[in-house]
Amino acid sequence: IRNSVKVVIDAYSGQVDFYIFDQKDPIIQVYKAIYPTLFKMSEEFPAVLDGHLRYPEDLFNVQSMMLGDYHMSNPTVFYNREDRWELAKENYAGKVQAQEPYYSLIRLPGEESPEYIIMRLFNPSGKQNSVAWLAGRSDGENYGKLLLYKFPKGVQVPGTMQVEAQIDQDPNITGQLTLWGQGGSQLLRGNLLVYPLNNSLLYVEPLYIESEQNQFPQLKKVFVYYKDRVVMEDTLELALESIFGSSGAETEGGPHSSNDQPVATTTQELINRLVEVHNEAKEKLKVGDWAAYGRLQEEMDRIIQQLEEQE
Repeated sequence: IRNSVKVVIDAYSGQVDFYIFDQKDPIIQVYKAIYPTLFKMSEEFPAVLDGHLRYPEDLFNVQSMMLGDYHMSNPTVFYNREDRWELAKENYAGKVQAQEPYYSLIRLPGEESPEYIIMRLFNPSGKQNSVAWLAGRSDGENYGKLLLYKFPKGVQVPGTMQVEAQIDQDPNITGQLTLWGQGGSQLLRGNLLVYPLNNSLLYVEPLYIESEQNQFPQLKKVFVYYKDRVVMEDTLELALESIFGSSGAETEGGPHSSNDQPVATTTQELINRLVEVHNEAKEKLKVGDWAAYGRLQEEMDRIIQQLEEQE
C-alpha cells in the first residue's frame, strides 16, 4: 500500500498524517473501515510537498526482485524459466553485491523534462551483460508508476560487472591502484551508478581511500565508462572531459560565419560549459532549488549531445 497512501510527519510536533491516493486499493479500504478518522483524502495533501515525494525504496526492491521472473508473459517460457533475470552486481567496498537502487534526476527516454526516479539494472540469469533497467517515478501524475526499458535483442549492452572488469584490466588504472594500496591504505569502491544517455549508458563509480590511522574514507578518484572507454580522474568534471575529448579544434570558417551568426561551438568550449553547468547544478541541489536543477540537467543533456555529434 506504499503508493496508495502518502505519509507526512511534522518534525516539530511529531504529528503523522495519512493521505489516501488510491481509493480502490482493497487493503486501504479495510484499514479505512477499521480506522475511519485516521486517513485524509488526496485533495487535502499539501501542494508544497508534491516536489518532495519519492518512490519507496523498500517497495522498489521487492518489485524489482519479483520482476526477475514475472516479466515473462509466455506461459511456456515462464514454466521453463528460460528468460530469468537477476539484479545487476557491483564491486562495492571490496565485495561483490547486488547493485543498490539509487535515486537520481534524469531525463527518461521520450520525455522532455528531467524526473526524480529510483533505478537499477538487470542481467540475464547467469550472464553479465545488461538486458533491461527499471525506474520508479516520483513526479506529479507519474508518481508510483514503473518504467521498464528492455534493450533490443541482438545488442550487447555492457553489464555492471563487465564495466568493473574493464576498470580492473586498464593497465594505467591497475598500476595506480596497486601503488595506492600499499602502506596500509585500503581502497574502497563506491556504488556504480548508471545513467541512460543518448541511447547508451554512462557508468560512474567513485573510488575512496582509507588509511589505517584515519579510518574515514576520502574520495580519491572517479571512474567513468562510456561506449567502450574507461577513464579515471580526480573529479567527475575531469572524467567527462577525458571521455568527450578536449581537442579545442574549431569548426571550419572560425567561430562566426560571414554574416556574423554563431555556428557550432568548439569542443573545448562545450566541455568548459558542461563543467560550469555541473557546478551550478550542484549548488542548486544544495539549496533544494529543484526547478533550477532540472533546467541545468536539461542543458547538460544538450551539451553532451553536441559533444557526441562532434566526435
